[in-house]
Amino acid sequence: ELSSNVAYVFTNSEPLIESAAPTMARVIDIGGIGAKQPKKLDEYWEGILTQRPKTVLLSFGSIAKSILIPSEKKMGIIKAIQRLPEVTFIWKYEDLEDDFCKEHASKVANLVLTKWMPQVDILAHPNLAAFITHGGM
Repeated sequence: ELSSNVAYVFTNSEPLIESAAPTMARVIDIGGIGAKQPKKLDEYWEGILTQRPKTVLLSFGSIAKSILIPSEKKMGIIKAIQRLPEVTFIWKYEDLEDDFCKEHASKVANLVLTKWMPQVDILAHPNLAAFITHGGM
């Protein structure tokens, strides 16, 4: 009701990755309107991103949780990571104490598991080679 009385509606969405939906000319997509400016990484994260020439960030956001991925798929990710020992992988994982982390992931030399990371700052780092995500915001 409110939008029927305004000239334009601005949305924080990226039309190239959104699914198709009916819209009007007065709806204007501005992807990344709320994006934060990256800052310099602290000593801990800078050390991780400079351990090897390349780093890959693996984060499925707060909705698509890594902990809910079936075990055989997580093991497939681990096997792929182990095949690239010259690359550091940072994986956002919600429970660092679960059996998968303790028995498998924590034993991989080039894998850093974390519940949280400064994602915007990491994405701006020159050593970041790839970002594997679910394609959310």
